Amino acid sequence: ATLVLVSMGTTASTVRRVVDRAREDGIALGALRVRMFRPFPEAEIARALAGRKVGVLDRDVCPGFGGILWGEVRGAAREAKLVQGYMLGMGGGDIRESHIAGLVRDLVSREVAGAPELVAVEGG
Repeated sequence: ATLVLVSMGTTASTVRRVVDRAREDGIALGALRVRMFRPFPEAEIARALAGRKVGVLDRDVCPGFGGILWGEVRGAAREAKLVQGYMLGMGGGDIRESHIAGLVRDLVSREVAGAPELVAVEGG
């Protein structure tokens, strides 16, 4: 896959459904689920994401920085084409397939990573 979405926890099952649909539509999309945060699997993540456009989905935010998972993945994936952060579902909002599909469209169109984006979802 040339595009990869990185997530943790329950978000990963929603990501998996979006990946399946995207592949049916001819988009080379993959998913990487981080199951252990500490110690962070830096070498494995670096290998898996080399040469790819990466979207990192966070359900948290560090004010003035971005999502915590994004920060770790960005540091590990130095050989990736770009690593874009998306923060969504904070405060219990439901992350739906349509939200993630929108992130995929954004990631496909990017040539460079920007600041982490806060994505609004419906309240929980």
